Amino acid sequence: MGRLIGRGGMTIRDLQEGSGCRIITPPRNEEEPEIREVKLVGSIKAIERCKEAIAAVLIGAEPKDVFAEIDGAVVMKNIDPMSMGHLTKMKHDIESKHHVTLDLDAKSVRIWSMEGQQKAQEVKGVIDDALQDILAVDTVTVPVPPHMVNLIINDSALQQIQDQTGMTANVQKNDKGTGIRLCGLAGATQEAKKMIECRVAGGGASFLALMPGLLDQMQPRQWNEFQGDVRFLQNKEGCEIEIGPNKVDFRGTVDCVLRAKSELQKILHFYFPTQCETLELEPESVSWVAGEDDRELMRLQQAGAVVSLDRAAATLWLCGNQRAVENVRSRVQNSLQRWKREHVSLHATRGQCRAVIGSNGAVIREIQSSTGARVDVDVNREHISISGKDEAVAQAKVRILQIISGAGSGASVPKRTGATRW
Repeated sequence: MGRLIGRGGMTIRDLQEGSGCRIITPPRNEEEPEIREVKLVGSIKAIERCKEAIAAVLIGAEPKDVFAEIDGAVVMKNIDPMSMGHLTKMKHDIESKHHVTLDLDAKSVRIWSMEGQQKAQEVKGVIDDALQDILAVDTVTVPVPPHMVNLIINDSALQQIQDQTGMTANVQKNDKGTGIRLCGLAGATQEAKKMIECRVAGGGASFLALMPGLLDQMQPRQWNEFQGDVRFLQNKEGCEIEIGPNKVDFRGTVDCVLRAKSELQKILHFYFPTQCETLELEPESVSWVAGEDDRELMRLQQAGAVVSLDRAAATLWLCGNQRAVENVRSRVQNSLQRWKREHVSLHATRGQCRAVIGSNGAVIREIQSSTGARVDVDVNREHISISGKDEAVAQAKVRILQIISGAGSGASVPKRTGATRW
């Protein structure tokens, strides 16, 4: 029943809109048997159409894709972001040459032809062939001065390319010097290469990923106003902003690029309040949101929306249809609620931090042993973090607050001569 209704009722609304049929679900206060009945109200044709769509949705299909296939379209599903970006650029030429209509979504393409499904299948083959070059795996090494390696390898734009395409970036040193070795889809490695070369030349480079076809939804007046806002932003920040079909590129000084990107996110949210959103994260929660080996981030990206994590700024950019954005937002918010229960950050003076550590680490070891929580103390940053299961974190927090209170802001605690981080 949950899959039929969808997050915030988005799935059932799409089913009703696409079928012209009203779907009546049983009240929630009824006892829930293993099988629950829903009532369909509409014409015979609408009911049959709705039943077919529901059957597909219950096994994981998207309503819009299902109705497109019912109506004769050919649907290409699970298209990666790099291929979608390339396809967005080819869209007009393919439509003009083959007399078809391409309906692009975050991860699918619906091909419509007045000549029937056979023609649409032929165009699907054309698209598959056109994407082969960009899907080829390529390896490129970009020379980078040694003093810039750490700066570039941790650049947020480079990390976003890796997150979205699976490309790897590793530092490489050999007789020819130092460089960054890129391995992944040809389109991704070339995009990353340009970005790195721009950074090496002293400039800033970044991009903001968009859902394919987002800007096409604008009416002419809106489009003109949006372009005016972008021109004003360029003049204000002194950087170059290039609007593409599925992303916006930024070039300029590092600081200008960061500010312009942040401002454009706000502008897009103004024009598309239900389709564009920036979630601000606590810096300590960024790794949690990404998940181990970025697995959680990859799952979020499979939800049908563009999801970009900016680790440096501690923000998560969402762009997609309303249903997909709401799904991702809800999932992230639920995840962060769990993170807040299992992670606590405390700020304390250096004296208080040393009191928590104790002589030769005796106090911190006892706290961890008795509560089962992990406690990390960074004296230089004057920061204490606690992580573990809910109860363990709560117990450790009480113990540490008692110690901090006893040490006081001006407590005199013997200085450790060894490490300042535990």
